Amino acid sequence: MSKPSNAPPAKASKLQLIILTCLAVAAAGIGIVRFVRREVTREAFLLAQPTEVLKAMSVQTDPDALNLLVMAQRLEKETGKESAYKPAVRAALLLTSNDSQALHLRTLTYAARLAALFGVESETESLLKSAEAIGGSADSNYYLARGILARRRQQLGSSVTEFREAVRLQPQNAEAWSRLGASYTLLGQPEDAVAALEQGVKLTPNDPQAHASLADSLGDAGQYTLSDSEEAAAAALAPEQSEFAVLPAVGHAYHARTDVQYQTAAAELIRLRIRFPQASKLTEVLAGLYMRAGQYASARQELQRLTTERPRDSELWLNLAISCMRCGEQAEAQKAFARQTKLMQLKERTVGLTQRAFLHQDDPKIYRELSDALYESGDIANSVGAMQHAAQLAPDDAKIQQAMRQLQNKLSALKDSSITLSPVQQ
Repeated sequence: MSKPSNAPPAKASKLQLIILTCLAVAAAGIGIVRFVRREVTREAFLLAQPTEVLKAMSVQTDPDALNLLVMAQRLEKETGKESAYKPAVRAALLLTSNDSQALHLRTLTYAARLAALFGVESETESLLKSAEAIGGSADSNYYLARGILARRRQQLGSSVTEFREAVRLQPQNAEAWSRLGASYTLLGQPEDAVAALEQGVKLTPNDPQAHASLADSLGDAGQYTLSDSEEAAAAALAPEQSEFAVLPAVGHAYHARTDVQYQTAAAELIRLRIRFPQASKLTEVLAGLYMRAGQYASARQELQRLTTERPRDSELWLNLAISCMRCGEQAEAQKAFARQTKLMQLKERTVGLTQRAFLHQDDPKIYRELSDALYESGDIANSVGAMQHAAQLAPDDAKIQQAMRQLQNKLSALKDSSITLSPVQQ
């Protein structure tokens, strides 16, 4: 967000210092200040508020609520975990009609966005309803939360509508542009995705993920030279992070056409894999490179390794089947083809259920079936989102409650899973 423009800089600075001093004294008395590592974090929050909100905060805002908001922003930025939304929700509950309506609205919609982001669907809808009661449609976070919910429910057209409204209300919101671009990508509209993601890069030029997302969309749109430039930018900004550092090498592999280019690209990928042994994308790209170069024995070796790591990826099984067949291993090729066929049938079922869910958005049975299919496909996050929506539509349905418990048990069995199901009111 930009700094308020309708207040003289000198006055705004004086007001901010007064507020910061008052908040520090109040927070020290209640012990919440220990959660804030630096006062600059609090200042960053205050600077993001419109002038009318700043004025209201200087006279009648509960300091506990402000400290909780600061805590939520820090947790969101530093951990990216579900716990980030909880202090924001508590802050929203502390604010009442006696506080600034503008601040109350922004707190509700901010908490709703975080709850949606971390998949807490019931909390998101409750917060959005509270925001609607005091004019929620005037805030960009309101539409971001709605768009994130729509995306989780596989309602891609609706997510575009919501994100477009978010950027209309707040053109300087890089997250809104990024999410709009991602939805366009999923809808198969690369040109629209590029236009949206370019806005995100302009707003956050030092964000490697913004450049990487734009590079993908440029590649989808056939603009390979520009895609290479964005990949290089992402790698330069985060040379120690594997997901960005490997992008230029991946681009070289995709563009290789001669034997010399194949050999050079393969050597580059192998060097990077030694440096980043957990980056499975390097192995996948290397397998594809070997197949294009006609080196099927090497490709088969890499693909066997990948199918062990990602057994639900139908494309890997298809490529393994082709590589085995080209190596003369017919029995192994048939096994791989059979596995690929089963996974494709599951994918077709998932696509069909997604289309039915879009046409029948109030049918909880469809969303329950969609959740099962998504889970079986390995799409855990969207499986949780679909099941939560089913439970919201039919909170008293015994079969859905049982399916919720079964899904929760599956999630509990997953190692290092940060995805959880929020409770549904009985």
